[in-house]
Amino acid sequence: MKACVLSDWEKLEILDLPMPELADGEVLVEVLYGGVCGSDVTVFHHRHPTATAPRILCHEILGRVKKINTDAPVPYKVGDKVCVFLLRSCGNCPACLTGHTSACSSLKVMGLHIDGGFAEYCKAPADCIIPVREELPNTVAALTEPFSVAFHACARAGVKAGDKVLVIGAGPIGLLSALTARYFGGKVTVSEIKKERLALAEEFGLDTLDPTEHDVFDAAREITGGVGFDVVLEVTGSQAGYDTMIKVCRECGTIVPVAIPSQPRAIQPNLFILKEIHLLGTRCCPKDEFARAAEMVWDLYKTEGLPMEKLVAKILPLEEVGEGLALQESGRCNGKVLIRIGGE
Repeated sequence: MKACVLSDWEKLEILDLPMPELADGEVLVEVLYGGVCGSDVTVFHHRHPTATAPRILCHEILGRVKKINTDAPVPYKVGDKVCVFLLRSCGNCPACLTGHTSACSSLKVMGLHIDGGFAEYCKAPADCIIPVREELPNTVAALTEPFSVAFHACARAGVKAGDKVLVIGAGPIGLLSALTARYFGGKVTVSEIKKERLALAEEFGLDTLDPTEHDVFDAAREITGGVGFDVVLEVTGSQAGYDTMIKVCRECGTIVPVAIPSQPRAIQPNLFILKEIHLLGTRCCPKDEFARAAEMVWDLYKTEGLPMEKLVAKILPLEEVGEGLALQESGRCNGKVLIRIGGE
């Protein structure tokens, strides 16, 4: 099979590799699309502390079931369209034993520690294969994993109907977080400095705020009746975002930093302490939430009729993974970068 391999740090090669060999309980997937994520960039530059090379990158995987090697009943068959759940948890550490498998102390992630989806085929345990609706366009279905990140962040924050939610940043994950928070019932405002990203958010019917034109704190008081936002999702990883999130959050409100900053950020503790704010971490989502996120993507597309294809900014062939990583790193794309691999 053809694969794009990180053969060494900052070195990608298109190689002809043997097909993955299935152990008992595993499934072979023909990859249709792989999404480019910021973590792929981190691994490429050898900035991730535990990722290994050589490695096939990509954990945002859409494909079709090619072969099933298990006698256990599964909710899919050969030929079905599926996403591949990215995490492999140990099941024995304190996090796993308390149900927080996405915070496993020895977590393994496809594309970081296990070969991922920038290849014509990949394999995964049978219980990590998540069916998606056949009627869902492939480019939309390929957004399931990044939507699951947003789903987990909103679940961690406890977003509920009527909550006033501020999403700081309307990049790919920021926009998905805003749509997900609204799906949870929140009244969402998106803060973003790039005009084209604000325009895209508005195409999805989201309220927007440009901090280069309006004082964010004044706007927050106006939007929330002087109280502050119930939930703040920080999705830029910037110092400006960190400076803003505590100021605009209400007393006893909740802040979830979703983006992983490129360098350490400072948090001024006085307001954080005086307002008794809940600060919660979020990572990848557990498997049950991943399946629920897949259904959410279908609901947003079919029931709410949103123009979901506009969430994809660029589609590149497998040979141009390097360009996809560069686009992701540059921040020039106002949506997801997908790598088209097979099937169409």
